[in-house]
Amino acid sequence: MTGRIFCDDESCDADLVDDELAVSCKKLNDKNIETCKQLEEQKNITNQLEEERMGHLANISEHNNEVTLLNSQLSHVMKHVKMMTIGTGVLDEILEGQIKGKPNGIGFSFKHLNQNQ
Repeated sequence: MTGRIFCDDESCDADLVDDELAVSCKKLNDKNIETCKQLEEQKNITNQLEEERMGHLANISEHNNEVTLLNSQLSHVMKHVKMMTIGTGVLDEILEGQIKGKPNGIGFSFKHLNQNQ
């Protein structure tokens, strides 16, 4: 620290001024130490929050991958359901054409011919 002190008369005591400067310097030093401690605490909190953020981003990525997989599986199952619905309708039509008690196959009719060839 540098500074100038002006005294108009001889009653100005240099020791008194030095004491005042020492007290002021001590206060500034204490305030500087407190500010440095607060800065360190803020750095620690910032680092901790950054670590939490990275963990959350990793979880989000995992969940996005899981959602993609589940959407793919859902699409696949929906295709199968549509195919089964169409296939079931066709099977129902074939079975409706079948007459109970007659062994003539599914949906086909024929006449049994007892002719010698």
